[in-house]
Amino acid sequence: MVALLGVTWDFLAPTRAGDTIRAEIAVKGKREVRNSDHGFVELLIEFVNQGGVIAQTGTVRLLMRRSLPVSAKWG
Repeated sequence: MVALLGVTWDFLAPTRAGDTIRAEIAVKGKREVRNSDHGFVELLIEFVNQGGVIAQTGTVRLLMRRSLPVSAKWG
């Protein structure tokens, strides 16, 4: 990730100790930017509890690298 451009978030239901929460993440949109090494990505994120109720939902807008830099090392 190069930059976090924005976050919107809504809390729809309480989350309590002992709850099991899973994150469901989907790409809501993407587009190229002027710098061809980067791209704009918007993610939709939902936190769902053990009863299938969406407890939190939001979007995250990111500026991402389109490929891993040669200098980057994994692990």
